[in-house]
Amino acid sequence: MRKHSDAIEAYLRDEEVRLRRLAHALTRSREDAEDLLQETVVRLGQAWDRIDDRGPGPYATTTMVRLSQRTSMRTLRRRHLMVAQAGDPTSSPDAAMRTHDHTESLALREAVRALPPRQRAVIALRYLCDQSVEDTAATLEISTGTVKSQTSKALRTLEARLAYLQADGGSAADRLTTEGQR
Repeated sequence: MRKHSDAIEAYLRDEEVRLRRLAHALTRSREDAEDLLQETVVRLGQAWDRIDDRGPGPYATTTMVRLSQRTSMRTLRRRHLMVAQAGDPTSSPDAAMRTHDHTESLALREAVRALPPRQRAVIALRYLCDQSVEDTAATLEISTGTVKSQTSKALRTLEARLAYLQADGGSAADRLTTEGQR
């Protein structure tokens, strides 16, 4: 068992930053990202003996994305129920944060967080994890055509939400849409 612990620890030393960034990109808060990372590590440890020749990276990435999608669906259902019971959704702290004037990187981060879960996952895998269309499709268990269409929709949405950045010289929005051309 110690042999596996050493291997898991070595993997996490090498990949923790990437996994942490992916978790943060998939969730809407630092706390949720930490929870997602922790649950992913637990599941990685439980499945270590069953991980195939590709290594733990694809397993950890796939597990994290799937956990995030399940959590997002539960959160959306809960939020819908809370809004129906409580009334005005614009009075939430999240809505106030979205309307607050942010720096360019915060605006981009918020725009990505506002994407639907599948589009957010595709963007995170393609641009944060630098996965190919084929690898992203395999991770999410969807077709390459769906990856391409979800990427295109997400980039159009981000471009529209960040149009004011382009008027100011572009930068973040331009970088993201330029990378989308590969």
